[in-house]
Amino acid sequence: AGFMHYQKLFHSIKKSIQANVEKKERIRVEKELQENRKVLEQFFNTSEELIILLDHDIKLLQANNKSLELLKHDRDEIQGMSFREFLGTVFREEFISVLKEVLDTGKTAQMELKTQVEGEDHWFYVKSMKMEHGLGIVASDISEKVKAANSVQESEEKYRTIFELSGDALFL
Repeated sequence: AGFMHYQKLFHSIKKSIQANVEKKERIRVEKELQENRKVLEQFFNTSEELIILLDHDIKLLQANNKSLELLKHDRDEIQGMSFREFLGTVFREEFISVLKEVLDTGKTAQMELKTQVEGEDHWFYVKSMKMEHGLGIVASDISEKVKAANSVQESEEKYRTIFELSGDALFL
């Protein structure tokens, strides 16, 4: 009877130790997940890119601070909002067809999109990708780059016109 008692006690102690180890491991993993989540939230919300997450019905799941700031929304009002409503006057119909194609095919899509934000022309380089819970969209404001390229092109055209209209020889 004494041996059985020790054997039961041994199994009880072993189970207790296993439970304690499992609890410590679970606590460690949960802490690690919380730290990773904080890092990802910080990256998400401090990015200079517009980052938007949509569900399969093209309704908002999340948008980062840059997106909210540019499109003049508060975080608490966007959950479940349609993408069309979220974009407001910035919305372009061709964008929805691209998103539906990404959902259907699973292929990443990239496009440049010109739109107006508060009456001013803006260009965005937009990348859309299918994710488990819907779509991820990352958009970079390339307005300054496009404006600079347009300015260079206009200058080249002016100089070309001057050169072509000049009857005299020009020496450089």
